[in-house]
Amino acid sequence: MLKPSLIDGYASFFKEITSYCPYPYQEKVFSLLDRGKSVVLRAPTGSGKTLSVIMPYLYLRKNNEKMADRIIYALPMRALAFDLYNSTIQTAEKAGFCVVEDPEKRSGEDRDSEICITIQTGELQNDHFFEGDIIFTTIDQLLSGYLTLPVSLPDRLGNINIGAIIGSLIVFDEVHLMEFQRSFLTATEMMNRFEGLAQFFVMTATLTEPTQKWLAKQIKAEPITCSINELKSVPGYEKRSRVYSFENSPISSDTVIKNHRQKTLVICNRVDKAQQIYSELKEKLINADTKIALLHSRFFKRDRSEIEKNLQLWFGKRSEDVNAILVSTQVVEAGIDISCNTMHTELAPANSLIQRAGRCARYSGTGNVFIHEIEDPSNPLPYPKNEVDATRKEIKNFREKELDPDFEKDLVERVHAPLDDSRLIDSLQNRRGEVNEAMDHGHSSSIQKLIREVDSVNIILTPNPHSENLEISWPEMLSVPRSTLYKLKKKGADDWIFKIPIFSDDEEFKGVKWEKVESVRDISWLVALNPKFARYSQEVGLIFGEEGTRCIILNKKSPYKSYKYSCESFQEHTHRVIAEARSLIPLSDKGIMKLSKKMRLDRNHSIEKMILLACALHDTGKLSVRWQGAMNRWQGISNPNAEQFIKGLPLAHTTYDPVKDWIRMQELKIQKGPHAAEGAYAVFTMIFKGSQTMLGDGDDTQNMAIGIMAAIARHHGPRTSNLQPFELIPQAKNVLNDAMKTLEIDLGDMEISETPNKDVIDSFRQYLKISEIDNGIFLYWLSVRIIRLADQRATSKIGA
Repeated sequence: MLKPSLIDGYASFFKEITSYCPYPYQEKVFSLLDRGKSVVLRAPTGSGKTLSVIMPYLYLRKNNEKMADRIIYALPMRALAFDLYNSTIQTAEKAGFCVVEDPEKRSGEDRDSEICITIQTGELQNDHFFEGDIIFTTIDQLLSGYLTLPVSLPDRLGNINIGAIIGSLIVFDEVHLMEFQRSFLTATEMMNRFEGLAQFFVMTATLTEPTQKWLAKQIKAEPITCSINELKSVPGYEKRSRVYSFENSPISSDTVIKNHRQKTLVICNRVDKAQQIYSELKEKLINADTKIALLHSRFFKRDRSEIEKNLQLWFGKRSEDVNAILVSTQVVEAGIDISCNTMHTELAPANSLIQRAGRCARYSGTGNVFIHEIEDPSNPLPYPKNEVDATRKEIKNFREKELDPDFEKDLVERVHAPLDDSRLIDSLQNRRGEVNEAMDHGHSSSIQKLIREVDSVNIILTPNPHSENLEISWPEMLSVPRSTLYKLKKKGADDWIFKIPIFSDDEEFKGVKWEKVESVRDISWLVALNPKFARYSQEVGLIFGEEGTRCIILNKKSPYKSYKYSCESFQEHTHRVIAEARSLIPLSDKGIMKLSKKMRLDRNHSIEKMILLACALHDTGKLSVRWQGAMNRWQGISNPNAEQFIKGLPLAHTTYDPVKDWIRMQELKIQKGPHAAEGAYAVFTMIFKGSQTMLGDGDDTQNMAIGIMAAIARHHGPRTSNLQPFELIPQAKNVLNDAMKTLEIDLGDMEISETPNKDVIDSFRQYLKISEIDNGIFLYWLSVRIIRLADQRATSKIGA
């Protein structure tokens, strides 16, 4: 806990940055977060929920205190993540921080004044492995990373991000938009599992009271509700009112024009409907003095930024006196600070409608909200039919009905509380079993089952995906529901519509091959779309069914880059990985402290020592006779003058260019074979001895050893479990002994296991099941993250 003087200084800091004093609930949130508590917050739109979690982190950083290793801020839609990412950068700069937007660009010289704020969504992938101090991402990205099935990364990288949860403050924003039986229950299971290892901050404007209490109980959090009396202290609150009307007919451009008065916002449930309304308005108002904009999720970053700049000028708090219409989708439900006089929205569940209405008369005055029937009431996608039907029943008689915040809250309770009561029966234990199964088997169908029913895929628009070098730069992607792709039909026999990437799992060849597929069902998470069947417009976004041209916008870096390797001995590589791990460990010190407490480790730096031991031993499998034979054969061909090769040292990497040499290596039939699981098996006795040194005998010793063994076995992929027969080179024990000289761990007489028999090979897979790793699972997740990041950094420094 902070000193009283620092607690008293928070209000002054808050006012200095925001120009107003924190509301009582915001001060209570600060107190709870400072004491290490988790929070479930219910507060209306426009009441400062985001600042209530960001400001405490910035204040503590400013005063050399660490609340968490990082904030991972998850939102239901990528457009919301982008908006909060930009506004948080501005807030941090006002607080006097030097903002870095790439973890690799950290100076490392003045950590107190430097802060790394990043974004990781399907289209804006600037922090693939959650390495920033404040990371804005989507709920899909966070939860799929938790399942070790990240939606925007190749499967072999799937177990890096789950370890970032430990020691973090995880924020779930606008949870009412999560599918209850899928993402909401999975997120709750995750928070329940990591209780004590991370802090959680769940916020919403429209979660029902029973659900708020249930969730708080499951994750041992404090429930906070912002009272109506607090809202009345918001400047301009009493000058605001909203008048609701239900319209039996769908939204039309004519209705929008008829009811338009200075500033109108139109919200559609689907992108294609928004595009249609926008095009009609542009045509009908071509000679009018009315500015018209379109905003949805299928714009590239640069174009959306330009649109949002205009929105602040037309609809922002200090907007100009202009005549404007914005047509949009759910992307404006939260996170975007704009206001209109008149709103037209398609019928949606009550919690979403109230969230949307928060953009009408947001600052002052009286606003009109017209809720329109959807075109096909039997198919209200993307929303559950029972929620839409229940909402319609409650509001169908609204005719210019004025609702205050109390009535809006009651409306949400009447619609959603009965539905929530029936859904809360679902057992977290059942969900845990489903999550463990997803982690063990890696089926992509788990995303649809455990996160969201609307199955989306990422698109790049190119006629020749083979020429797009994903190893150098990752393209910005557009996410679309899989269902929209079924509408695309071939125009000729020679046409192709879709090509999917095939990523190599070879450690030294991370290239991508593209294969044509006929069925949308064959698409996993990424697809190249032939521009004969879609086009991109800076004004309208991605449009299906119209021919276009290549449209690729490259991000700064790729998570799947290949390196040109230099010859490197086993010892050189091991020492480099240990050095990189030492620099990474301080970035997880809060998590290591929490994990030590959970595992009842009293002795000094036990977790750090075991992680460094895993780094020293992670490539033991490369000391097999087969691996070293293949490496030496290739090195003799690629560069026989390398010093390490001439000296006869065991090698970790050879002189190798993946672009030129991979095919040649295959032609020569140089096969190294696997090494990760084999190495883990070989050194398990050593790992167990290291655990005994710090813990003595007992279940905790076994758990620690299994967690470290799993990290070594899976440092190239989340589901490695097959153990193959192997034989280590005669000098393996001496090589490993030299590699560990910098570690302060007494392993006694070093024992190495090799040549496993058939029974061991058959049972090894069972040991690595998530449910079997037991209490060592958190050490595995944290260790494998640090090993893999350290391995990447060490390798990049000898490659090009």
